Amino acid sequence: MSNLDCTIVIKTFNRPSVLEILLCSIREKYPTISIIVVDDSSDNYKERNTIHCNFYNAMHIKTEFDIGLAEGRNIGVQEVKTKYTHIFDDDSILKEQQRLEKLQEILELTGFDLVGTDIHNGEKRFNYCHNFKNINVDNTGDYKKYYLECVLGSLEKNKIKNIEKYNVYKCDVVLNNFMANTEKLVSCPWIPELKLEEHIPFFADWYLKGYSVCYCPDMVMHTQIYNKKGYREFRKRRFLRENEVNIKYIED
Repeated sequence: MSNLDCTIVIKTFNRPSVLEILLCSIREKYPTISIIVVDDSSDNYKERNTIHCNFYNAMHIKTEFDIGLAEGRNIGVQEVKTKYTHIFDDDSILKEQQRLEKLQEILELTGFDLVGTDIHNGEKRFNYCHNFKNINVDNTGDYKKYYLECVLGSLEKNKIKNIEKYNVYKCDVVLNNFMANTEKLVSCPWIPELKLEEHIPFFADWYLKGYSVCYCPDMVMHTQIYNKKGYREFRKRRFLRENEVNIKYIED
C-alpha cells in the first residue's frame, strides 16, 4: 500500500533533543507525510523546537506552558485532515520494524478503528494488550470514576482469523503507539485535565463508544531513554483524582 492517508501527531514537552531524533527518523522514511508537533515546553525549549520543526517541515503548534499530554494531543488531532492519525510520543524513533502503511493496511483490511504495536526501549520489548471484561462509570461527582475489570492472558483466543498477512489480535487497550481513524479520535478526546495518566481513561471511553482496537506484534516502535532530572520531576506528578481509575486484573 503506497497511498498513505495518515498524519503524525507528536506532543512534546521540554525534550528538543529527542524530538529532533524522532523528526529525523520520520523524514528518512516519509519525506512528505504531514507532521504536527504540539509543544507546551518552556520558552527556551520552544525556541529549539521551532528550529527542528522548520528544518523537518513539521507544523509547530506552540501552546501555553505545561497544558499536558491529553490536551496537547486533542489540539493536534483537531488539525488533522487525513483519514488516519498516528500518535507518537516525542521520545519515539521510527525504524524499519514500524511501517505506517502496514498499520493503515491492517485498519483497512479489518475495519478496526485503532491498531497498536509493541515498543522497544533499546533494552527491552514491551507490550500491553488487554481486554475489558466489565466497565462501570460513576458520573455523580465532579468527575467520572472508572471501575474496570481487565482480562489477562486472552491473546490467542482473540486472534483475528480472516487476515493472514499479519498477526492481529482484538483487544481493548494497547500501548501509546498507535494509528487510529481520525474522526473517531476527534469524537473521543483525551480528558484534558489529565496532564499525565491519561491512557486508561482514554481507552475506557473508546470502548464505551463502541470503537474497536486491535494489536499487531509484528510491528515495533523504538523509543529513546531520557532521564534528565528536570524532566523526571514533571513525570513524577500524579493527576488522577481520588478513585478516578480503579482497575482489577483477572485471569481469562
